[in-house]
Amino acid sequence: ASIRLDQGRPEDCVALLEPLVRSRPKDRGSHYTLGRAKQILGRTEESARHLRLAGDARSTFGDPWLNELSNRRSDLAARLIDVQTRSNQDRHDEAMVLIDSLTAMYGPRREIRYAALVVLANRGDHAGVLEAVPGLVADEPAWALPRFREAQSALAIAREVTPADPGGVDRAVAAANAGIELAPGATEGYELLGEASATRGRWLDAATAYRRCVELAPFIARHHVQLADALIRSGDPMAGVEVVDAMDRDFGRSVDAALVRARAFAMFGRLDEANAILDQCRRALPDHPGIPRTDAAIRRGRP
Repeated sequence: ASIRLDQGRPEDCVALLEPLVRSRPKDRGSHYTLGRAKQILGRTEESARHLRLAGDARSTFGDPWLNELSNRRSDLAARLIDVQTRSNQDRHDEAMVLIDSLTAMYGPRREIRYAALVVLANRGDHAGVLEAVPGLVADEPAWALPRFREAQSALAIAREVTPADPGGVDRAVAAANAGIELAPGATEGYELLGEASATRGRWLDAATAYRRCVELAPFIARHHVQLADALIRSGDPMAGVEVVDAMDRDFGRSVDAALVRARAFAMFGRLDEANAILDQCRRALPDHPGIPRTDAAIRRGRP
């Protein structure tokens, strides 16, 4: 039917599809093609009904032999997705076995080696990431992603002690900056710089990094929250509230933004308002990880 329509024979298309949609009235793809054919034939009311039933569906031709081949095919990209899926499900040992199999099959390709870094990071083996990164960086010096993974793991290890290990934070900053130099449009590097600055208590530097994240990815709400929080901690709660106000306009109200607002109000000394916001957030998302921190900030603000 689609071929007949493309050949300029809409009447043949209608003749082929009308019996089909009678026997399969929920076949939206066929309704779409039939609606187009009837449009061409001037059968406007009938066409409108078919297109309404089709919605956003579009007809596609599926070759059964090609479908069978696709189902059997497992190329590298598909296998790497399987690695990530298993690791995300905490099946890290299975993921590493797959990586070993891929290495034997395809050789030590960079995508496979990077997938190993992802699995190591997911299982919390940040020391393993830092051990594996230099070799991949040496072989792929123009690739930013391994540097971002290095920064992430170095920062994670640095935070295992209090205060954070300055050498680990320095390594995270150096790796993040190296990644940014290679991929200046990647928000990951600036977000890591923001986290490193926050770990050092350098909140103005953190705000600068998060502001760059907002500039590069304005539709990711997390970066706005990070910026607002850094501004508040830098001692400028009014600037933080302005960011949150803009978030409410652009993204709609959220618990993340509301908790930042509550912490700003606590810094202003508006404790009753801060507590009221906190109570609303508790009712909406009682297990939100920001609730204990906000509660502590309000308690510190009490006389």
